[in-house]
Amino acid sequence: MTNLLRNLTDDADLWIYVADRSLSSMEQRTLQSHLEHFVTDWNSHGRTVCSEFLIANDRFVIIGAEIPDHEISGCGIDKSVHILQEAADAMGFQWLSGLDVLFVGPDGEIQSASRADFRRLADQGDVTSLTTVFDLSIRCVGDLRSGRFRKAATDSWHGRAFDMRDPEAETRWAPSRT
Repeated sequence: MTNLLRNLTDDADLWIYVADRSLSSMEQRTLQSHLEHFVTDWNSHGRTVCSEFLIANDRFVIIGAEIPDHEISGCGIDKSVHILQEAADAMGFQWLSGLDVLFVGPDGEIQSASRADFRRLADQGDVTSLTTVFDLSIRCVGDLRSGRFRKAATDSWHGRAFDMRDPEAETRWAPSRT
């Protein structure tokens, strides 16, 4: 994802929104149209917000934005939330909570679970340290570009929070006891 949001600096703010279901091609085009109009006119306290967005994996809307030498105000951020909510309402889907865990299931599809449900899945071995997870907590474009968005659970906060260590790696790298 190194070429993403190419007109923004690595320090630009980043927000990730997740639809509660896969969006059809037509819904994605509609959403893209809403967002293109929005980012063209987005401002914060009279300052133009430099912004770009992408729709990924049929579920994620990723928005990067910055105002050189200034912060985007809370009101400016709220404008993006409102446009996304209006689009979701019009198309009949919801945005998931940022507290949900997004991961690739055994069928290759993106799934979501509450943190409690994800912990249960981890305890049962249904998700492992090798399960691909999406880190919705990243907050700057540089994190997206560097690959922090999608990775194995063992390489993310998910592995630590849900005690999903890779037993093979621990054995391989354990110091010898001689």
